[in-house]
Amino acid sequence: MTDRVASPAPGPAPAPAPKAAVDWNRVFRIVAVAAFVFVVLRAFVYFVLIPDPANSVGIDYQLYVGAAERWRATGQFYQPFQLAGPYHVIGNGEILYPPIILILLLPFTVLPAILWWAIPIVLTIWAIVRMRPAAWSLAVAGIVCTTHAVQAPFFWGTPVIWLAPAVAWGLLLGWPAVAVMVKPTLAPFALAGLTRPRAFVAGIVGFVVLALPFTTMWLDWLTAIRNSDLGLLYAYTQNLLLVVPVIVWLGRDGRWPALPRRGRATESAS
Repeated sequence: MTDRVASPAPGPAPAPAPKAAVDWNRVFRIVAVAAFVFVVLRAFVYFVLIPDPANSVGIDYQLYVGAAERWRATGQFYQPFQLAGPYHVIGNGEILYPPIILILLLPFTVLPAILWWAIPIVLTIWAIVRMRPAAWSLAVAGIVCTTHAVQAPFFWGTPVIWLAPAVAWGLLLGWPAVAVMVKPTLAPFALAGLTRPRAFVAGIVGFVVLALPFTTMWLDWLTAIRNSDLGLLYAYTQNLLLVVPVIVWLGRDGRWPALPRRGRATESAS
């Protein structure tokens, strides 16, 4: 009788190799780069499709700087029909900003027009660099910048493009956020200055001092707004432009939201 050799008992199955953790930083960097490439492409296509760019691009810049030149020559900032009675806002040269906007507009009656765009863009980028944002905030901000609501003000040269750096630097220094109050419908974004309460209060005092010389013109502005057919939310789409620096600030100094780490979850379960 032949002796049989017993086969060894099977050992425990090898544990599965832990899954690699998701590199969210890399994911968001790719999304951010893709978003900003799309921003440039969309802006280029939009520009190409404008029927008459020579008479359309910068139209709001021409309107407001022209109004500043008219005020300097005649003392008249708002159109006579805006003060005469009810009117429908149809883009017929209506001036809707309060008179303190003249502090911004008057220098551009002599400065090169390109600076109207270059200065706020450079100031905004500079503030973003100072914030040292995490990749996720740049990705989200990049996606928001692909929208028409963010890009259109730059094509038309709307004064609201100056409020983006006001919010960005307001979050960093406090007092610049007060400048947002030149657009009352966007005034809640001035609260960005509360990150530096004392500087913010000092900025409010400075705003009031600068507004005092325009006392009678403030009454004209109230009349012009009251006579118009605009509601309080007439510029609500412009909120999105001012949201961009807020998003970046939320990721300042590399701050991250609570994201799942699949690799770590697998390791802790084993």
